Amino acid sequence: MHRIFLGIIVLLMAGCGKPQPPSVAAVASCPPELDAVAAFMRLNYGENASKNMPIVIEDTFSIAMLESSFGSHKRFTEELAKYASADIPAELIRDFCDKNSGEEKVWSDLGKWIPVVLLSRAEKEMLFLEEQKWRADGWERFYAKYPDSPGIITISRVGFSSSGDLAMLYVGCGSGIRSGAGHIRVLRKRDGKWYELNIIIGPAWVS
Repeated sequence: MHRIFLGIIVLLMAGCGKPQPPSVAAVASCPPELDAVAAFMRLNYGENASKNMPIVIEDTFSIAMLESSFGSHKRFTEELAKYASADIPAELIRDFCDKNSGEEKVWSDLGKWIPVVLLSRAEKEMLFLEEQKWRADGWERFYAKYPDSPGIITISRVGFSSSGDLAMLYVGCGSGIRSGAGHIRVLRKRDGKWYELNIIIGPAWVS
């Protein structure tokens, strides 16, 4: 897929005083990172979750699309740290960057909390025939296999504030040869439920 990197989005919008989107309850006994990811997926892909339709997620955590214009994880971390504020504490950004400094596999246990299919690199290459080439016929094969999927989703590990009530993760979704977007999302937990905040922070991409 041809993707156009938009660069740094400088507008920070604190969600205070604005209507909040629907919330989901934190899942009892679910590890914190899985809990936050499962909550995000229910908030944004609730129809799939409620109907037990698979959400296709790449099986490796990645923020590569965000880091691509910075040249290194260190430079990316330094730039993202500039967004620290009263709404986005520095420790939240630091935890997010620290957890995403290397390549790791997405937790296999995620499927216990939401209906997911973890898409391996080998399967993606088989569908699209060439690594990293988002061919139109590949998308036809993808939707023939996963007809109810919203697309191919990429996620990062989740950073938390020291209080545990703020979470930060990257989510990208491609749904066609020139159809996709990705940016950092921020969640807040209140009364045991996660809400997505109307905050834009750091780099983003669309195609």
